[in-house]
Amino acid sequence: IYHPMIGAYAQAMLGPSHDVMPSTVTINRNAGFGNGFLSSSNSPLPILDPAAGLQHVKPKQGLDELEDRVAVLDQLDSTFRENHPDQNVKAYTDFYDHSLRLMGGKDVEAFDISKESEEMRKAYGHTKIGQGCLLARRLVESGVRFVEVVSQGWDFHNNLASGLEELSPGLDQGVAQLIRDLEQRGKLDETLVVLTTEFGRNPKSGGSGRGHYPSAFSVALAGGGVKSGSTYGQTNANGQGVKENPVTTGDLHATIGYAMGIKPGRSVMSPTGRPFNIGNKGKPILGVMA
Repeated sequence: IYHPMIGAYAQAMLGPSHDVMPSTVTINRNAGFGNGFLSSSNSPLPILDPAAGLQHVKPKQGLDELEDRVAVLDQLDSTFRENHPDQNVKAYTDFYDHSLRLMGGKDVEAFDISKESEEMRKAYGHTKIGQGCLLARRLVESGVRFVEVVSQGWDFHNNLASGLEELSPGLDQGVAQLIRDLEQRGKLDETLVVLTTEFGRNPKSGGSGRGHYPSAFSVALAGGGVKSGSTYGQTNANGQGVKENPVTTGDLHATIGYAMGIKPGRSVMSPTGRPFNIGNKGKPILGVMA
């Protein structure tokens, strides 16, 4: 069982967020198994480099000829689809139809950050995370429901000082400008910005530096109906354990789903007939909501 990312869950439960644009986009990494056990029609669209955007979107032979080729392919596949009424077969056909709509429309320009002024691009920072945050803002404005922007390279242990000095400024600048930009455009109240990671760092340094530490670490939320300027939960004095209001990873996922309008506990079925929902047994943390 490969579990879906939150954007794929949301598309399966809420439907597509736009007639042309994808419902989920992941930036700075390959989407991999982003749709998990769900139909491939729920897969995120991967953008490996925000500066390059959505490459090869204009076919060399022209859109009309491409549409003719797809129409012939549709005829050739019709008998197979009739004999195999499977959701994955349908998703294959839907992929072509959706791609043609995207390639032929003006909405695809949202993927091109070169249309932004140099002043705006500089404000986000000329880093992959900064330009990824700028692309995320453009995609949210165009109707994409869920955008993941990945910042990689944080797995340092002994070289914390030099590693943080290298990566932190770009992350700080990009995320801060994203929040500022969304607020200035009147989009922050309806857009939840989540800054998170898969684990923290051990407060105590060992033989290999500060190792992986999932027992206690922080997540930042902004916009999207959450309380501003507040904290939820508290660690003990040495930061190694949770002292007050513990939040699990499932709780965090359920809270994000709740902010997106997904009813807590709502499930989708896996191909094995098991019900799954965002956050598994996690519950939305209503204490963070305004």
